[in-house]
Formats: sequence, structure tokens, C-alpha cells
Amino acid sequence: MLNQKFGVLVIAHGSPDHAWCEMIREIVRQVRISVPIELAFLGGDAETSIPATVARMEKRELHQIIVVPLFISSYTTHIEEIRYMLGIGGKPSFETDVTTIIHHAVIHFCEPLDDHPLIVDILLERIKELYHPKTDEIVLVAHGVNEESAAPRYQQLMEHLQTSIQEALSAFDPHSVHFVHYGTFYPETIRSVVEQAANQKIPIVIPYFLSEGHFTKTLIPRKLQGLFYKYTGKALLPHPNISRWIELQVWNVWKEKGSRYE
Repeated sequence: MLNQKFGVLVIAHGSPDHAWCEMIREIVRQVRISVPIELAFLGGDAETSIPATVARMEKRELHQIIVVPLFISSYTTHIEEIRYMLGIGGKPSFETDVTTIIHHAVIHFCEPLDDHPLIVDILLERIKELYHPKTDEIVLVAHGVNEESAAPRYQQLMEHLQTSIQEALSAFDPHSVHFVHYGTFYPETIRSVVEQAANQKIPIVIPYFLSEGHFTKTLIPRKLQGLFYKYTGKALLPHPNISRWIELQVWNVWKEKGSRYE
């Protein structure tokens, strides 16, 4: 059993959509770990905000807090905001309303979802629902980044996803050639990438977004209006791999840090 001085804080973006928030709560409820776990939202109210949740954890004498950011990418500006708020990162280079909160807990900060194998597995499931290698090419659609300094790292992330998916598909079907492309909103490359794929085969458009919403339901179809492509609009959630991913983040920190606090 993990030492009870530890607690886990999952941080998500938050939404005015109660169904979205409840979906995240259900993912957290499905996490199987032996230490207390809390959920906070970056845009949360007085009860669900990050400062309120950290204060609540400290009152329970949970002074080793493993923070698991439930965000799609390490390169979103929200990660900078959260790190700054928790006092483990410098002030963001962009304008923000967040301030550093006063706390006494030791923060162990995990990385976001990025290209973790469990995330690749979800994308593969989404792909295989539609995919015929002889007729189709895959296009991942992601948010992208506005910040020029983060663009090379985000590009590297997407290239890793491309490679991982191509290798997995080749292992599953070694007799076919598998093409995986990606397009982003920032910079805006989605339509041109899908058009290029459509020159050869039928594009399968796969959202690389945490959950279904405005981007998956409205903006992607709007960008691709008039083009022929396959699309279910399914995002990563809901999927049990996200709960398993949270468990692994906690376990990895515990393996590295936990024995010091026994």
C-alpha cells in the first residue's frame, strides 16, 4: 500500500458543460490506487478550483501531492499556468490571471498525455473502426500551438505519434503500406493535409483531442466542408485507458520518490 502521506490531484481544464465535467469525474472514480485522489478544474469554482483543492488536501495532512495534468499536450499554455500556480514554474511569458497559491505540500508534477502508448492505443482503436489500408490514408487532427517557441516540440510530438501509429499498423498488417499524416488548427494546415491525402486515397480524419466538443463537432467539419473523407468525431474520451494512464503516472512517481517517505 502506498504511504498515506501521499495524495493525488488530477487537474483538468473544466467546462460550463456539466456533462463534460461529470465525464471527467467518472474517469477519476475509475482510478484504482490506494491513496486519496482529488479532482480540480483550472477554471473551477470555489469548491473545485486548484487552490481550494490543494488546501483541502493539506487539511487532510496529504503533504506529498502527485499532480496529474489531464491535458492532451505538454505544450499547451495551461501547463505553464498550472506549474506557476503551484509554485514549481516561472511566471508565464503571456498574460494570465492566475497567481501562485500559498501551500506547504511537496508537489510531484507528472507529464500530460502526449504520445503515451496508452494514448496511441486509443487512437488505433478509433482508426481501426474505419480503416481499410488499400483505400484509406490517416490524418490526425490536433489543436497545435500558437507560441513559436513551442512549435518545434509540438511538431516532434506529432511526428512521434505518426511513427508509433504507422509501426503499430505495420505490425498488425505487414503486407500493406500505411500512411499517417497530421494537420493542426495552429498553424492552420488541416484542409491542405486532408486535400493532399485525398489525392491518393480516402482520408480518415482522427481527432487528437481529449474530449468531443466544439472542435470535433463543429470546427473540424467546417474546415473540411466540401471534401470527401471518413469521420466519426470520436475523441480520446470516454475510454478506460485514461484511468489506467492516471494510475501509471502515480505509480511512476511512487517508484522514484515514495520510498523516501516511508
